Amino acid sequence: RAGRTSSYSRTAARARSTSASRRCACRNSRIPAPSCASPHHGPFPLERRSHIVKTRGVLCAQEIPGVVNAVTRIERAELDRTASARAGEPIARYVLHPQTGKTHQLRVHMNALGLPILGDDFYPRIEQRAYGDFSQPLELVARVLEFRDPLTGEPRRFVSRVPLGAAISRM
Repeated sequence: RAGRTSSYSRTAARARSTSASRRCACRNSRIPAPSCASPHHGPFPLERRSHIVKTRGVLCAQEIPGVVNAVTRIERAELDRTASARAGEPIARYVLHPQTGKTHQLRVHMNALGLPILGDDFYPRIEQRAYGDFSQPLELVARVLEFRDPLTGEPRRFVSRVPLGAAISRM
């Protein structure tokens, strides 16, 4: 979520001046393999709009009917042919632009589209792993976080160079 790392970014997110870009890798089991050859196939880019609720004490958030409170712009970046060959199913990378910051929003939206993020222990179903098992990390990486500093008014921009694909390389 935008605003997870510091009080600065939480404040900026409330002011709706935050811009974030994240990349993820997803299984494309609902999209036939030949269609995945083009990164511009189908409905992408698209905007997912829904009402997401996260109940205290319940691990997973869910989409329910109601006034839209979660919006994500989703772009198909590329088909990862190497990972697809290893996994035996299409694996594609996406660029996600959350317009809001609901708990698990990106994970819920991708799963609702039939594109669960690789390494996700909650969606589409809860996976039990040993506490120290980091062999299949969530393939979701924040790339850019931009906002206007609420105290100084200066623009701030943070760029991550953390690679996406730790779980993919283990397939």
